[in-house]
Amino acid sequence: MLDNFISIFTEERPEGIIWKKGESFFLVKELPEHHPFYAGIYLGRVKKGFHPSLWLLQWLNKRTGKKVLVDRKGEWMFICGNDVFKRSLRKVARVDRDETVLVVNQHRECLGYGVFQDRKKISVKNSFDIGDFLRRERPEGQPFRKPEVKRWDEKRERPEGQFNNRFDDKPKRRDYPRKKFTKFKRKKKSRKK
Repeated sequence: MLDNFISIFTEERPEGIIWKKGESFFLVKELPEHHPFYAGIYLGRVKKGFHPSLWLLQWLNKRTGKKVLVDRKGEWMFICGNDVFKRSLRKVARVDRDETVLVVNQHRECLGYGVFQDRKKISVKNSFDIGDFLRRERPEGQPFRKPEVKRWDEKRERPEGQFNNRFDDKPKRRDYPRKKFTKFKRKKKSRKK
């Protein structure tokens, strides 16, 4: 499974011995004598398809030409699990339709991979992205939420003599009646006959 995934992008193989422990693959210098839980560099796991590690994606990024470059907004949308739209593409390598490509940001960091589809709106169908780790670690059924930021007045009462902004230390000029502003109307000149 790991060899099939790597062969999509390049003919090279990582230096070392690929050791399989259960559903996970590791890159080790020599096979471990005992039965450790983890050893070496984690390459990925097999669970409903192959899920590569970040190290493997970066390793493939240096050795393949099958890439698409996305802008900042497309980067964020892809990490959140969405597809890449045409308007987010900045550069596309020579790839055929329905071919697996790596998605990289403007800093040339690999964000994941997907299937290239040259359609009206969707260009790359998301297969795996680096945001998957955060989604798996989230408690079951709990949606993503922005952290709540409390404003100064909600945190605590202000000490006497402190003001909300730079204009609060000036006295309010409400001691006189406000003038009502009305639109100026032209007075019709009466014509005397």
